[in-house]
Amino acid sequence: MELSTTLGTTLAQLRWSTQEAQLEAGGTTRTFPSLRELTLAAMGAELPLDALLQWLRGVPASSEGWQSDLREFESGRLNAQRLKPEPRVDLKIIMDR
Repeated sequence: MELSTTLGTTLAQLRWSTQEAQLEAGGTTRTFPSLRELTLAAMGAELPLDALLQWLRGVPASSEGWQSDLREFESGRLNAQRLKPEPRVDLKIIMDR
């Protein structure tokens, strides 16, 4: 997975398997024991990974404290918000298909 700015500049690349997860950013690669720990390091917040992987397929899924919006999925956009616990997190994804 590649994380980019709205101008298309690559911020980071994420790779994962069942054994480990890697974050490549700023010319360095960091390895984590799990995707959960990688996303916490990359995003600064724990993400609902099971639900997120469903959302990326366009499948509605619930996760405690999170609210997803897949109305624009067909145009490659998805939005989700963590309402609880604080602090609030806004996740906006634009998919390049």
